[in-house]
Amino acid sequence: MGIDYKKFVYLRKAAGLNQGDIAALLGKERTSVSKKERGKTPLTIKELEIIIPALRKALPNNEELNRFIKESFGVTQPVERSEKMELIERRFLNIEERITRLENKIDNLTNLLNNENVLKNLQRLTGTNN
Repeated sequence: MGIDYKKFVYLRKAAGLNQGDIAALLGKERTSVSKKERGKTPLTIKELEIIIPALRKALPNNEELNRFIKESFGVTQPVERSEKMELIERRFLNIEERITRLENKIDNLTNLLNNENVLKNLQRLTGTNN
């Protein structure tokens, strides 16, 4: 048993994922994924529990992915989504939603500040102060 890192990179790319996507799933830096893909640091079972569902989602019923799992880890059955994975995914989506709300608030505040600056400039130019 051992990981075919070239096959892993091939499958990641086939799934339309980049190193940054994998890093985000794992909560690590992109350089960490690069080291893993070059075999400098190992992919752990725990990390694969997070990565494989994303690969499966993008590559459903992919025989190469099934072979990769079997050859790398001796797993003969498809890896099922665990409750822990479901929880992680829900938390990730919750974080994404919160980030989107914060970005919207920042945009609104930026617009308000821009409007306030425009109002001040108009008042300065017209000589009115309200």
